Amino acid sequence: YLRWAAVFLIAAVVMAFFFGLLPIVPLAVATGSMEPNISIGDAVLVSRGETDSLEVGDVIAYSLNGQIVVHRITERRDTDAGVVYQTQGDSNNAPDPQLVSTQQIYGKVLATIPYVGVPSLWIRSLVSKTDTDIANPCQPAGICYIC
Repeated sequence: YLRWAAVFLIAAVVMAFFFGLLPIVPLAVATGSMEPNISIGDAVLVSRGETDSLEVGDVIAYSLNGQIVVHRITERRDTDAGVVYQTQGDSNNAPDPQLVSTQQIYGKVLATIPYVGVPSLWIRSLVSKTDTDIANPCQPAGICYIC
């Protein structure tokens, strides 16, 4: 019975991880804006809610127009409304046009795992061909897709 209990516990933790129920969440990268450091099909592990200790050079995941974006912080600014960040993709020629507020930040990228996001992107491409109204970038399997 201990073997089955261990299998069940491991399965439960893996499912909780992939469905975003733990403080660290995997996200599949769908574009090359962070190449060569983070490539299309890589998965990034994001620690949710870490905004107090963010510094220039950190890679963050943030929400923008219903999508989750993973870019590097290039500048921190203190404003009357609070702290905002200038971000930019590593392979982009210019900084992102909009500043990122702490309310938009999903979390800090802790690690990158090469190619682990490929199956998730493949599933999304199949679903996108049959359902053109996917508004939530975190469908269908709880793994989000990054711009």
